[in-house]
Amino acid sequence: MHEKISSFETRMFRLPLEAYTSDKWYQEEQMRIFNNTWQFAGYLDDLKKVGDHICTQAGKSHIIVTCAEDGSIQAMHSVCRHRGNIIDGVSGDKKKFLKCPYHSWSYDLKGKLMGTPESTGFEPFEKESYNLKPAGLHVWKSMVFVHPDPHAQTFEMWIHGVEQYMGPHKPELLEEYPEENNVYLVNCNWKIFAENYMDGYHLDYLHSKTLYMYDHSKQRSHFVGPHWTFFEPLTEDYLKNMSKYGYKVIDHIPKLSLGAYVHLIFPNLGIVESESTWTTMRLIPLSPNKTLISYRTKVMPSSAKAAKWFKSSKAKNKGPIKVEDYDKPLESYDFMIEDMYVCENIQGTMESGQFEAGPLHLTKESSITQFQQAVLNLMHTE
Repeated sequence: MHEKISSFETRMFRLPLEAYTSDKWYQEEQMRIFNNTWQFAGYLDDLKKVGDHICTQAGKSHIIVTCAEDGSIQAMHSVCRHRGNIIDGVSGDKKKFLKCPYHSWSYDLKGKLMGTPESTGFEPFEKESYNLKPAGLHVWKSMVFVHPDPHAQTFEMWIHGVEQYMGPHKPELLEEYPEENNVYLVNCNWKIFAENYMDGYHLDYLHSKTLYMYDHSKQRSHFVGPHWTFFEPLTEDYLKNMSKYGYKVIDHIPKLSLGAYVHLIFPNLGIVESESTWTTMRLIPLSPNKTLISYRTKVMPSSAKAAKWFKSSKAKNKGPIKVEDYDKPLESYDFMIEDMYVCENIQGTMESGQFEAGPLHLTKESSITQFQQAVLNLMHTE
């Protein structure tokens, strides 16, 4: 049950410092939160051909999603049933299969145990008892979600109520734009970045030169269970002069509905629906103070094909993008770098012992308290 928070409590910082700095807390989160929630794995477009697959992590669980011979999509724990080694890909040129590199036990693309080398060396056993274990799977708005527990609360129930706050975007009609797909490495706890993402108070200030096209005074946000939704319209000036900026507006969005629809599907998936893009931003915790951010963007097919409407210097970067790549992060004209810079500073003050939370903005920062309560609800910690 999502605990209701009083108006006074919305101004309170509810998590202790160890939630952002302690390895013990981080390890418990992997089991209590990430192992017990639906996790974004990728797009349905990643699974078009037989043998296409996605390897992903959900807390302590290693999961592989495959496209099988009959075109069906399967999600399985990629843990060999022999000795527990991780199967991290698909083998075979023509006939595709899953093979453990340790002892070459092999499985078909639905997880059925097919081959056990030197089988005469084993006591007789039923192969059916040693198929790969299934995981939960759901496709929503062209996105593939997995859950370590195949009998978990359904995705429909998990996400219930969120859709009414989402934009009129149809991501299945859009095409991925690789030039804007990036991976970032930020030296902060994943929750610091999530809280920054939901903070409506900083938009006018930190992002005055990068997110100027939105009318922050008209922002509105809601919590639906543990999930957060947000909307703010374009400024009148930007709306009137969009053509001069060169962005290709998504053609199925009514003009009066243009703006930024921003969501956090708890615990760690950001979805940003703008006038010209559909973006997923997955926060992947690596340690108490390191987070990998996987950023994938879809646009109008004509924009993706032309690939001329926006060229990012970031796309040339071979490794994860870091704050240290920029001499002056706050002059980068990149809102992600601006956010990362601030989040790393906050992590530093938390680790130094100098951090003490002040009062939170009653409306524009209330999301922080509610997000923290959602974390506490799963951690069973007060």
